[in-house]
Amino acid sequence: DEPLDPASAEDSANYAVSPGITVSEAVFQGDQRTVRLTVSPLSDGSAYTLAVSGVTDVWGNAIAAGTSWPFTFVAPDLTSGLVAHWRLDERTGATAIDATGDHDGTLQGPLREAGKLGRALRFDGVDDYVTTGAWDVTGAALTICAWLRADQFDHLSFHDGRILSKADGVQETDHYWMLSTAKVGAATRLRLRVRTNGTTSTLVASQGDLMTDEWIHVAGVCDDSNMILYKDGLPIGTMGKCGYLTAARGVPVWLGGNPSRPADRPFRGLLDADRDYARARAADAVGVHAARSPVPTVGDWGALTAVPTGDRTLDSDGDGIPLICEYAFRLDPTEAE
Repeated sequence: DEPLDPASAEDSANYAVSPGITVSEAVFQGDQRTVRLTVSPLSDGSAYTLAVSGVTDVWGNAIAAGTSWPFTFVAPDLTSGLVAHWRLDERTGATAIDATGDHDGTLQGPLREAGKLGRALRFDGVDDYVTTGAWDVTGAALTICAWLRADQFDHLSFHDGRILSKADGVQETDHYWMLSTAKVGAATRLRLRVRTNGTTSTLVASQGDLMTDEWIHVAGVCDDSNMILYKDGLPIGTMGKCGYLTAARGVPVWLGGNPSRPADRPFRGLLDADRDYARARAADAVGVHAARSPVPTVGDWGALTAVPTGDRTLDSDGDGIPLICEYAFRLDPTEAE
């Protein structure tokens, strides 16, 4: 297998989705075999065909003319198992409304600005946070996901700003669950902490460096077998983990900071559309899911996999029209004979 040629892989003119879908962007992913396509909205239950032409590997071997794959779009159920969902779209006031009605937050410093999906909150990296009360996620599964656009990571020595945290201190053993960033060498990556059966474990992403000044969809999942981290819909780290989530009714949950020490691990930048699930949403936690008919192998190119990327089907403004959808299509070329 050879990596794809970035120039041809990122040419959106090389992709077509029919009937009647516009491909507006193609972004080459870090694994050198996945291309994320931004497309116009798809209809739930409808059948489509992706056609690819002009894409080559690094040695110039081109995908066979007429290569295409059928797939059916199935809109995910983004509400099943939902424990808390802060759209952060309010324009005024100090309340971050929880769409489930149970865990409204109170702003402690962050400012309201334009975001990825409507509005967002800007955290100053000094002492801003949102408190949402003290509550638990029960069972053996958990998903935390959000959009972030960091202004800076190195305002903290270990780049470990909190995205969502239930904790009573900053150490690993103080955490019940947490999604944050962390320093790995010279890079910044995602980190997930989860306590089950009384023991807290930490997973740091093995790939997927985070950059400032760009919107990134992040997710952390615990599914009673594994902890998994996702960046823009692609898995970037996994480790074994099982057991029931440890409850602690009196321990608070914060956005953008570490309870109850606002100056210790503050996030610096924008957060948008944070969600917390009492289930392991795995792949569909981070956006659209494609249920495909069997995909044939065409010529020297392998099967296509539609990988969810980003919470783009969310109807954040309540008008009944889903926002632009994203797919990541994985193309596995084999070197031509």
